[in-house]
Amino acid sequence: MLTSILFSILASISSTTEVNGIPQVKPSLEVPFILVNDFTEDSAKKFSNEMKAARDSGAKIILIEVDSYGGHVHSLLNMVGVVKAAQDAGIKVATFVSGKSMSCGAVLFACGSNGYRFSNPYATIMIHYVSSGAEGKVPDMITDANEADRLNTLLFSLLDKSAGKPDGFFMSIVKSKGGVDWYITPKEALDLGLVNKIKVPEAKIKMTTESTIE
Repeated sequence: MLTSILFSILASISSTTEVNGIPQVKPSLEVPFILVNDFTEDSAKKFSNEMKAARDSGAKIILIEVDSYGGHVHSLLNMVGVVKAAQDAGIKVATFVSGKSMSCGAVLFACGSNGYRFSNPYATIMIHYVSSGAEGKVPDMITDANEADRLNTLLFSLLDKSAGKPDGFFMSIVKSKGGVDWYITPKEALDLGLVNKIKVPEAKIKMTTESTIE
């Protein structure tokens, strides 16, 4: 939790004033920090609540540290939707892989705003095909397999778009490797466009009263 130490020293400078008797909350200069370790229904709900609190604070940048082996795809997609909504509202979402960002973790990390995706020099990123444990009647197994294929295509598409690559770019590489787990170093991720900067992010408050991540 490297970033938790860095960001714990930031003081919130938000304040409330009144204009024509109506309270006006000035945006906080603090950069909200959210840690993601796993992808479950409970963690997705917690993530959504933390993101809402960060947005309500008036922050212009939110930092998400990902340190995870992965988890459930549908929980991941819940989180991705929350991140995209914040970005659509004009908020920069910075992501940082501190130790490992694997499977679902790699996708959430990649959904950080372009230019705001950071990696610890010693971190590991891993992407792979969606796993499915289909069982039961044959029609059910076919339906489950089709759903796994849909999710697989969707997740690889998110990676492609985040890195500015054509559709099918990352999936074709995994396929060429025989479909096995693909472990990626920070330098390789930088060359691929998944990572923007290999460093631990630092929060700085400029004299323009704008907070930044560098």
